[in-house]
Amino acid sequence: MVGQKFGTNAMGPHRTLGISYETAWAILHKLRRAMVRPGRERLCGTVDVDEAYVGGVSEDSPGRKADQKALVVLGVEVKGKSLGRARMRVVNSATAENLTGFVKEHVEPGNTVITDGWKSYARLKDDGYIHKIGKAIGGQDALPHVHRVYHY
Repeated sequence: MVGQKFGTNAMGPHRTLGISYETAWAILHKLRRAMVRPGRERLCGTVDVDEAYVGGVSEDSPGRKADQKALVVLGVEVKGKSLGRARMRVVNSATAENLTGFVKEHVEPGNTVITDGWKSYARLKDDGYIHKIGKAIGGQDALPHVHRVYHY
C-alpha cells in the first residue's frame, strides 16, 4: 500500500491474494483508517476547502449520477504554489453542519479558510476563522490547490 508511487486500489490485493474484490476493498479501508495518527495537528496557515462527488460510473446506471458517488470534503494547506498537508472526509450532504464541522475538526481556528462561496461555509467567521471566497482570475481555478488533489 505504501510501497507504490501512487498507492494502491483494491484490484491489486484482489488479484495478488486471490480474495474477493469486496474483501480487498474492506481490508484496504481498515488499513487506511489505522494509518491515521490520532491527535495529529490540525491544518494551519491558508487552507483551501471544497467538496466534490467522487466515484466511478455504476454498471446499472450509466452517466455521472451524484447518488452513485460519495460526497467528499477536502482541506489542503496552501504553501505558496505548492501543497501542504491535506485532510478529507466523506459526508452525507453539503450542509453547514457537515462542512463547518469538517473545518472545525481539521483546521486550527484563527487561520484563513478559502472556499468557493457555497452558503454552508458562511458561518466560518463566527467560528473563529478568517473566511475568504476564492475568485477565478483570468480563467484560472479559484481553488487550485484543493482541485489538484481531487483531479489527481
